[in-house]
Amino acid sequence: MLAVTLAVGAPERAVAHPHVYMDARVSFRFAGERLEGFEVEWTFDRMFTAQIAMDYDTPHRGGFSEELVDRIRSGAFDNLQHYDYFTYVVTNGRIHPVAEVEGFTAFMRDGRLAYRFFVPFPGTAGDALRGIRVRMYDRTFFADIRFDDEQPAAVTAGDAVWHRTRLLRNEDIEVVYDASHPSVRRDGSAYTGITHPHEVILEYRRKAP
Repeated sequence: MLAVTLAVGAPERAVAHPHVYMDARVSFRFAGERLEGFEVEWTFDRMFTAQIAMDYDTPHRGGFSEELVDRIRSGAFDNLQHYDYFTYVVTNGRIHPVAEVEGFTAFMRDGRLAYRFFVPFPGTAGDALRGIRVRMYDRTFFADIRFDDEQPAAVTAGDAVWHRTRLLRNEDIEVVYDASHPSVRRDGSAYTGITHPHEVILEYRRKAP
């Protein structure tokens, strides 16, 4: 099914073209001065939503039952562990592919399927500024992942931590794909055969007393 083939077997310099379109958000979570990790939310296009609805008989709105979430997770999400969940964390120049996630759930929002899950990535705020980058992309470009235009990132933190986020395009990473196929395309996007992933940057430190 499409949900499983989302991440199956294509070379990194891809001849694929986008079949699935995802809007992404991340929300960083602090407990006191400690960064616990970040929550990821993907909202899918209506065609992929319809495919999942047909395969799993999902309701048209709202949350799903625990049994339905388990079936979607095992049949249409867990396979992404072999592809790092399309998510890479960069700290101090080192890339950390995401190996495991927690708290997966699925639901409908405004007629579109959404996934939500948590990526543990601990860190502690100190006096010096620290930063992490969350990079999210499919190396084969079978899935076109774009951070949400209005709110790509959020932070849940108390008064102990100063923080800021920003979004940038990483021009150092190049994804090559087949731009000639007349597939469904995302409104407002230009498909040239080469793309560069965006990444969310979080900077944080302990607040001065």
